[in-house]
Amino acid sequence: MIVKAFNEVLKVVQNKKTDNRTAVYIYAISQVAEAMKARGIWP
Repeated sequence: MIVKAFNEVLKVVQNKKTDNRTAVYIYAISQVAEAMKARGIWP
């Protein structure tokens, strides 16, 4: 699970050309948004 998250963050770093900290925030927010969509909470 941690290795998968690291690899996903690394993809964000490479795609968005950003630092690791910002990439982690981008990844985390996208995961929360995905969970909200799946539960039908998204406006």
